[in-house]
Amino acid sequence: MELMHDELAEIEQEINEQLQKVRETIAQAKADKVEMVEIDVDILEMMLVDCDPEATILFPTHP
Repeated sequence: MELMHDELAEIEQEINEQLQKVRETIAQAKADKVEMVEIDVDILEMMLVDCDPEATILFPTHP
């Protein structure tokens, strides 16, 4: 049971790190007034969306 808890904690940490990188990238894109941002988030796709881990998510920004 503790091993499972440790694995979940590790996965949660990885997801949090990826989310932080995504937030930073989007914030910088907004500051630079970029119309579209491409972000590779393999772990989030695999864990949360069950997508192809090689897929790319596009985040359009709106003025």
